[in-house]
Amino acid sequence: MPLDVVVHFIAAAGVSFATQLQVAHALSLVCIDFATIVQMWLSSIRCISRVGLRTSSGAFQRALTHLHSVTSLRLTSEFECDDVTLDHLSHHCPMLTQLDLRGCNRITDAGIATLARGCTRLASIDVSRCFQLTEVSVEAMSRCVHLTSLNVASCYKVTNVVALFATSPVVVCECAAFTNTNETHQTNSTNSTTPTTRRIQLTTLNISGLNTRLLTELDIVAVVSACTCLTTLDVSRVSNLTNFAMAAIARSCSYLSHLDISCCCRVTDIGIGALAKCTLLETLHMGHLFKITDASLAALGSQCTRLHTLHLPYCSQVRDVGSAVHAWPHLTSLDATQVTALTDTSVVAIAKHCPRLKSIHLAQCFSVTDIGALALACCSSLTLVDLAQCWKLTDNGVVAMTTTCTRLVYLRLVECTRLTQKSVSAISRCSQLRTLDLAQCYGMNGWRLRSHLCVRARPVTLSSMSTSISVTATSTTTRIRKLRRCVNLTSLNLSDMHRLTNSDMHAVAQSCVHLTHLNLCYCSRLTDGAVVVVATHCTELVSLQLLGCHRLQGTYVTALLRCTHLTSLQLPEHTADDVVHMIKERCTRLAYLLSGCHVVHHTTSS
Repeated sequence: MPLDVVVHFIAAAGVSFATQLQVAHALSLVCIDFATIVQMWLSSIRCISRVGLRTSSGAFQRALTHLHSVTSLRLTSEFECDDVTLDHLSHHCPMLTQLDLRGCNRITDAGIATLARGCTRLASIDVSRCFQLTEVSVEAMSRCVHLTSLNVASCYKVTNVVALFATSPVVVCECAAFTNTNETHQTNSTNSTTPTTRRIQLTTLNISGLNTRLLTELDIVAVVSACTCLTTLDVSRVSNLTNFAMAAIARSCSYLSHLDISCCCRVTDIGIGALAKCTLLETLHMGHLFKITDASLAALGSQCTRLHTLHLPYCSQVRDVGSAVHAWPHLTSLDATQVTALTDTSVVAIAKHCPRLKSIHLAQCFSVTDIGALALACCSSLTLVDLAQCWKLTDNGVVAMTTTCTRLVYLRLVECTRLTQKSVSAISRCSQLRTLDLAQCYGMNGWRLRSHLCVRARPVTLSSMSTSISVTATSTTTRIRKLRRCVNLTSLNLSDMHRLTNSDMHAVAQSCVHLTHLNLCYCSRLTDGAVVVVATHCTELVSLQLLGCHRLQGTYVTALLRCTHLTSLQLPEHTADDVVHMIKERCTRLAYLLSGCHVVHHTTSS
């Protein structure tokens, strides 16, 4: 059999590397010729994007003996990666330049040291959330002379990032276009007994979430000041950083284009004013900076005119975002979540001056009304809109926005209680939608407040003790079934849709077969039949939530077995113990199993 036929057969076995590796191993056992072809196939692989749960460490280590040409490798947290795996990598993958080990908690300093000695061409390494690593690993990785990208986020045992330069008394940051020839000449002319100057080439550094009890601001400033070639820097969740650190970043990292200082709560307008000197900034994340005001935006607007991404969620002192957006015509993404003072005037200014806007988050901006939504309708490039808890929003705004923004992929309207079934009909025309969140949109149940009554609505009075609330039932059914037109949906939240019926879910599940996340909490009319239909058609489900569905009896367990990717399941609180036990035993891939709000089963990567 020709080589290309065997390779095509392996590739056709599945997208995942685990499946292909299993097929390749089976073929290699057939005959010597097949084994040779499999070895040639492994030797030709350059990039492995994901090695996960289905790949055994033994099979992967056997494959490594032939993966000599791999340059890029990602080992997920589900994969049982340990120091032995890193030892195999160091011996068999000399061409490796990019390695992603995020969340691999079994690896230690010894494994990283071995890896650094063997894979000398490493340029990018990600060890975020590898909780056993210390500054010894940082020092070992710093010896990789080609290293340009380092991520040690949330490695809380790293207490000294200055270990990056521990072996060098003098630090020179080298960048092809910015090398100081005079300093190079002086270095070469030093006495031979003087330790060799190590040139730091880092362009990307992530030290987010490190242990600030043992790591001082001066340590952070020392590292950042030494890495003058940085273009991407993440110091988010390093809570002891102040305006002093911001000034140091602006002074030393003049080539910064991407910066994340989220949750650095001590930073004020003075610090942001200093950062504005980084005129090449294109992406800026500064969420949860409770002390910054409109003055910060004004400073950024006056100098940082290249911004295309600005995230400032929970910056509660910011009042008027619209006053600065005229300086950012290239803005494509804006996050103003819970900037509660933001009004329609700001939204209109944003829509007017940012015609390329693709993503906007305005959740909990309580003053935004239909005027803001109508303004956003002019941004035809929008793909992501979050208007959760914009309580003044009505059908008029949603209909206008969904009519013109035909490229919408993500739409979140949580607790927009004034929306009715008219909005559902409009949303259903957005055929490219992948994520839709309509949780607690009570008006979509067919119930509306008297102040918004339809002419033909039939009034109903709900009495409770001495109080009475007048509402109307505008219909006896919902229009949720119209969402069947959104055939590309992968995530759908319909929690609190009290009038959702089995037939509605049948229509949706039959068309939206690519659903991976589904929330049906408190959809009280659904029975076991609805879950069976969902499990039958939506076999790619990863997460399913059924809390508060009190009519479910548990006969849907067998159907759930068809969802082989299911890792998270929340059952109604009244679910019988034998049903819970059966699900726990038979759904072997479940990482999270809850009965009501009680955690029955929870597994994490070791």
